[in-house]
Amino acid sequence: MKRSIQILLLFLLSAGFVLSFSSYSYAVPAFARQTGQECSSCHFQHMPALNTYGRAFKSSGYTDVGDQPLIEGDNGLSIPSTMNLSLIVKLRIVKEHTEGTSTGTGSDLFEWQYPDEAALFLGGRISENIGFVLESQLSDPDGPVFDSFKMPIGSDIAGGRALLIPFFTPAHGPGFSFELLNTGAVRNMRSFEDRKSMSAQQWAGIGAGAASGMAAVYSNDLFFLNVAEYAPFDPSTNPGVDQFGHYLRGALMGDIGPFDSAIGVQVHSGTAKWNGEEVTLISPAGGGTVTESSSVVQNEAKNDRWAIDAQMQGDVGGMPLGLYAAYVKVGTEDWTNSDPNDKTGWNVTAELGVKPGKVTVGAGFRAGDNGKATNNDDHATFLGVTYMSKQNVQLQINHTLLGGDSNNAAFKESRSILMLFAAF
Repeated sequence: MKRSIQILLLFLLSAGFVLSFSSYSYAVPAFARQTGQECSSCHFQHMPALNTYGRAFKSSGYTDVGDQPLIEGDNGLSIPSTMNLSLIVKLRIVKEHTEGTSTGTGSDLFEWQYPDEAALFLGGRISENIGFVLESQLSDPDGPVFDSFKMPIGSDIAGGRALLIPFFTPAHGPGFSFELLNTGAVRNMRSFEDRKSMSAQQWAGIGAGAASGMAAVYSNDLFFLNVAEYAPFDPSTNPGVDQFGHYLRGALMGDIGPFDSAIGVQVHSGTAKWNGEEVTLISPAGGGTVTESSSVVQNEAKNDRWAIDAQMQGDVGGMPLGLYAAYVKVGTEDWTNSDPNDKTGWNVTAELGVKPGKVTVGAGFRAGDNGKATNNDDHATFLGVTYMSKQNVQLQINHTLLGGDSNNAAFKESRSILMLFAAF
């Protein structure tokens, strides 16, 4: 406990140092430029969590505009006069505390992840009924610049919006195509940074991973439904696909008392099959130059994963409060291996805006069974504080106590994260 307090004190001192240099920052991300709305118009408490207006804008396919001039013409031409883009930067310091190892030693490691993420974010209106989002990553010199992309093509039907969405992403899973809840059903839609501690969906891998495919979506004020076919590969590899995996996501939305509420289900099914390349190194007998030989192999990924999640967002005593919960289950692929059982888990998380628009505090608990024959319990108790220097400049401190025999066997005790996030 003393060590954990020392870590948090160090992070708080670092936070004060960082904010002393960031307090004059001011910027407006891409969608705010298009709509003429401030960042807080779309986000609940802070980015990236969405409120009702943010959900409506996303459901439009990113086509809604404000006062920004449009260039319009024949055959449906309707684009903003200026290309709207943002620079998104995330800097992190991560400290994991390990108490003892098999040799009787311990370790405390700082990771300076500068940057953890850096991306140009382009998005908005292509025409009256077509929008797009492009995340162009800058942090990995060996990674693709054309990183995550989707292009919703929509039409107003029966009081709602029908969308056809081609998409690809190396990290966010098929839910990247379309998602409105803040539970962690998709990697980039959650309240706090330590995603695997505060979201069972992220811990189980349901809301993350590479995915390329096509989604059909219907959304209105009361519900949304997303049906997608996808292959779980890195889009930069461009393999041949023999069989797609299936993704189903739906949620009911409405008010419960003062709370904007939702309950949803998330299902992965089917078996995806795609061609890949296997490279073999050949060393000549007696020495000489090593050569490569490549052959085509078929990759296969079985999908047997589902989750139920819920959220409530509203005000209590003049302070915004967000409540989030989920239960997940991932079927085992082979009951004869070291993971013979299904992987299951659940979480509850709460975030209270103690100073609305400036400071939030959060807490949560995530329990999990990793499906292994031994050392299968994996638990996390989470605490978090968020400070918004400006609407688009955010500082977070997350501290997680790790428990269960899975973490005990690995001598893991806690993890702390200091994050500075800016979008402009």
